Amino acid sequence: MLSHHDYFGLNPPSSTWGVIVGKEPMNALFFRRFMERVAPLVRDAKAKNGLKVIVGGPAAWQWLYFPELVERWGIDTVFDGEGEKLIVDLVRRALDGEPLPKYVYVGVQEAPSLEEISTIRYPSINGLVEIGRGCPRGCAFCSVTLRAMRWYPLEKIEQELRVNAEAGIVDGLLHADEVPLYGSTGVEPNPEKLIALHKLAKRYYRR
Repeated sequence: MLSHHDYFGLNPPSSTWGVIVGKEPMNALFFRRFMERVAPLVRDAKAKNGLKVIVGGPAAWQWLYFPELVERWGIDTVFDGEGEKLIVDLVRRALDGEPLPKYVYVGVQEAPSLEEISTIRYPSINGLVEIGRGCPRGCAFCSVTLRAMRWYPLEKIEQELRVNAEAGIVDGLLHADEVPLYGSTGVEPNPEKLIALHKLAKRYYRR
């Protein structure tokens, strides 16, 4: 299973700098090199033990523009969207050797509710704690705006902060697609909830 924030350098700022310098963005270049190197191993593993390759992540949509690479690199399924409700069944089918769909799109109706988004059990990389998903801005160029808007309650956020703090993490990140809008119902910030969020984070992190 592979995940990437920008497989082929189509997202800003990679795409912006690529146009300015007239070259393929570095992340796209190195990803292609990696896939070309492992492609023979993938083909061999597919033939010998039925290996399945599933790609997803924030940039899953980019694979739709490179169908020839889906075939060349042996990609079985492109999973586009949040995985909590659908990915377990897909992986189970892969492990059981069942046929997989070429493309899975997770729309608003299939998106997990707050109760279905599990709390981390082990410390996260760089102390990152997710505080919400989706964005109310509605920018036409961004796939995030297609997701359901959900802000995590402070209780859920504190549970994850505590997991990291108990593992000795003293600095971290609050993550969402639009952190300054935490707790808002639209594009107007909610200062009361935003301040409460950062006061909570400061109880566990230095910065």
